[in-house]
Amino acid sequence: MGDNTGFSTGPHCHTQWRRINWNGGTNYTTVDINEANNSFDPTQFYTGATPTPPELGPADKIAVMAAEKETSGDSKTATMLWAVVNFIKAFGK
Repeated sequence: MGDNTGFSTGPHCHTQWRRINWNGGTNYTTVDINEANNSFDPTQFYTGATPTPPELGPADKIAVMAAEKETSGDSKTATMLWAVVNFIKAFGK
C-alpha cells in the first residue's frame, strides 16, 4: 500500500527484506546480522521483466464499461451492462 507522508514525488512503498529461518508460529531467527537492521539487498534477484496482467474476459470488460457508465451518471446503461455481466457469469462466455 503506497502513501505520501512527507516530502516525496508521490505515493511509494518502503520495504525491508530479511532472510529468516521460520521455527513455526510466530517464532523465527534472523539469518543476516548487520548494520542495516539485519536486511539484505534484494536487487540481485530482480530480472527486469515486467509482469503481464492477465487478459480480461468478456464479463470483466463489460464490468469495466458498467462502472464507467455509473461514474458518468448513466445509470440506465450501467444497469443494463451489469445484467449482461451477471448473465455471462451465470451461463458462461
